Amino acid sequence: MVIIEMKDTPQEVYRKMQENHSCRSCGQCCVNPMGMLPDEVMAVAAFLKMDASKLLSEYLVDTGGRGGDPLLKRPKKVPYEGKSGVLKGRKVCVFLQDDEDGNPSCSVYRVRPFMCRLQFCNMSPETRDGLIKWSREYYRKEMQNDGDRGLQQ
Repeated sequence: MVIIEMKDTPQEVYRKMQENHSCRSCGQCCVNPMGMLPDEVMAVAAFLKMDASKLLSEYLVDTGGRGGDPLLKRPKKVPYEGKSGVLKGRKVCVFLQDDEDGNPSCSVYRVRPFMCRLQFCNMSPETRDGLIKWSREYYRKEMQNDGDRGLQQ
């Protein structure tokens, strides 16, 4: 179990998660898409060579409806259409697609949001709860700092 403390920096949380978990390339982490800060939205749009307004309108949704910040976005969930049996019939992040070998793969992996980098399918419930609490505070602080740079649809 990884213990995440509220005082941990993003770098410390990332290090703890990387040291204690490994990716199975199963796509389970993409069942619950994580929030994206405005700068991360812009990075994904640039990576996809897409106008940010198109990315916002076609691929992302507000998190504000669930008590979150209206500037914070997350990827839409779509039905999984790949070959992975564990994901059949489930809704997943819009950016999850099968690679050429039929394995679930993130189409924006190189620029995936920070919170996506922390997701692992084999986390203990305690680690997941700690990560959720930490991430809420992290996003709250980041959104306070970046509120002036929020994205407009």
